[in-house]
Amino acid sequence: MIVYVHGNIKREHIARFREVSFVFGDNLRREGYGGQAREFRGEPNAVGIYTKVLPSRNSGSYFSDEQYDYFATRMDESFYPLLTAKIIAVPVIDKTAKQTSMGTGLALLDIKAPRLYAHMIDRLEQIAKDRPHIIQSSRDEDWDRLKTIIQLYLRTIK
Repeated sequence: MIVYVHGNIKREHIARFREVSFVFGDNLRREGYGGQAREFRGEPNAVGIYTKVLPSRNSGSYFSDEQYDYFATRMDESFYPLLTAKIIAVPVIDKTAKQTSMGTGLALLDIKAPRLYAHMIDRLEQIAKDRPHIIQSSRDEDWDRLKTIIQLYLRTIK
């Protein structure tokens, strides 16, 4: 199941839903607490997808389409944990779930490496293909509803 989450995902949500793999944009060093990493970093069910080289704003810290093959391969490696995940939560920009917020913040992936950004979107779509999905807001009462949906879903796939 794919859960597209509109709004901010907080550390308390990640801790409450250990059966869900929460994805966020990460750097190749898996360091730093800027952007989404502030809430996700260190949680056992958080999966960092490579969208940046370093947790810095220096020019060499960003992915570049000039090194597409190298960065696409590294990005693909970061998706491996999701291949066996039963439930995946993906942060999205709007309620239509048409665009993820991963890579659009501090990583500037959509601006500095649009081809790699499209590659990441393609990988997310491949993983989501043929899986049921729901769109979730980040309001507290909606997280309560999601808990029930997840419990029912897990019973059906056993």
